[in-house]
Amino acid sequence: AELESGEVWLKMSYDIRCWEDEHLQYALIGGIGGICLWIILIPLLLLYSLIMNRKELYILKHRIRLGFLFRGYKHDFYYWEFIILARKISVISLSTLMIGMGSEV
Repeated sequence: AELESGEVWLKMSYDIRCWEDEHLQYALIGGIGGICLWIILIPLLLLYSLIMNRKELYILKHRIRLGFLFRGYKHDFYYWEFIILARKISVISLSTLMIGMGSEV
């Protein structure tokens, strides 16, 4: 909740000021943990699974589990979805970082 003075306090507990001390610690741990998990760890685990099973990708068991990652690509390019994913992550990261820079004319 934002007060008239511009101070921001946690709505669930008005004794915790936002973006300071305890709140900042939890926000950083949660934010960095979420980024590491969803943007780095899960894609790497999926890529690892594809690489380890690359010779057997077209067996029914692997097509059911991992087919959404490689269907539509030639057999030798089973990993291409991860190149596209890396490009998307790069563009989003750069655009997010560049927002803070602004443009001065």
